[in-house]
Amino acid sequence: MKRDYIDFHEVPERQQGMHERLENWARTLNSPPGNHAGPVFRLYQSTEEFTRHENVRVPANAQDARKIAAGVALLPERHRKATQWHYVMRTSVMAGRRYLACTGAELAALVVDSRDMLRNRGV
Repeated sequence: MKRDYIDFHEVPERQQGMHERLENWARTLNSPPGNHAGPVFRLYQSTEEFTRHENVRVPANAQDARKIAAGVALLPERHRKATQWHYVMRTSVMAGRRYLACTGAELAALVVDSRDMLRNRGV
C-alpha cells in the first residue's frame, strides 16, 4: 500500500499573505520555549546568546493579530481547530489527526480551506 506524502509546509501562492498574518498571530500567542525564569531575569541573555544570528526574533504586530484572532474565532469548529493546531499548537501530524479525528489529507484540506475562508471574508 503506497501512501501519498502531504507537505503541511506548502502554502498556495494565493494564501501567502494570509499565511504570514496567521504566523504573526501565532507569534503573539506563543512565548519562547524555556521562558520560565522569574520576572527580573525573563529577558536576560548571555552575551554569546544575544549575538547569535539564530536568536533574532521577528516582532509581532499585535493589532493585526487581534483581527486574525477574531476571524479565526468565527470559523467553523473543525476549521478553527485545524488552524489552531497548525499555527499555535505545532504538534505532530498524528497528534493533529487525533485532535480532529481525521486523516492527514482531511487535516491538510481543513488548514488550506480555513486560510481561504479567512481571505475571502476580508479578515
